[in-house]
Amino acid sequence: MKRVILSLVVASILVPFGVSASTYPEPPSSGYYVLDTERKISETYEERINGLCREVELVAGVRMMVLTFSSTDDASTKQYGEAVLKEWGEDESGKTLVMVVSFDEHKVYTAVGDELEAPLAKSRISRIHKDILIPDFKQREYGKGIYRSFRLYAKEIADACDVEFESLEKTPYVYARDDDLEELADDAVRIATCCACWHAFHGFGWHWRWRRHHCW
Repeated sequence: MKRVILSLVVASILVPFGVSASTYPEPPSSGYYVLDTERKISETYEERINGLCREVELVAGVRMMVLTFSSTDDASTKQYGEAVLKEWGEDESGKTLVMVVSFDEHKVYTAVGDELEAPLAKSRISRIHKDILIPDFKQREYGKGIYRSFRLYAKEIADACDVEFESLEKTPYVYARDDDLEELADDAVRIATCCACWHAFHGFGWHWRWRRHHCW
């Protein structure tokens, strides 16, 4: 009875923000980590993401997942991402992360469990999004951006757990540490400069917001 009452209270809190349990899709089945409802991720990259995430879960006990959808309606991407993390993580949400991608709103957010907040601090995730994921998304390389970001997440998890992932050694060119991120950041700056020129002639739109809200 207490559990039912608690569920009703939680629902009454979330519904005003446009986030209700009924809006959450079911998580990917066991052994899979991608729920691409918008079908934006190529089969090749979906296989790569699944392979990497499968090893991370097997070796480190950390579950990394990605959910793509059209819109969060009235909820912010952050609110929706945190809610999906709790819904999908169940009792192991502390070692779960979920990247949510809203295509209509052009926003992305990565929600991480409590046990991952140290290796995957907000500042680290923000930098990965801005330097790697967003430039790929601007080129409509959605699967590539997610895969490269997940590889960086996996590397931070490997360092924190003192383990190794064979998947990271197969194609090392897509992985970058801080020094390499500086070079990638230069590319992002060049892209941003081109975007700034575009805006100078076409006015200001929602595109500029990715710098602050991880939009693209």
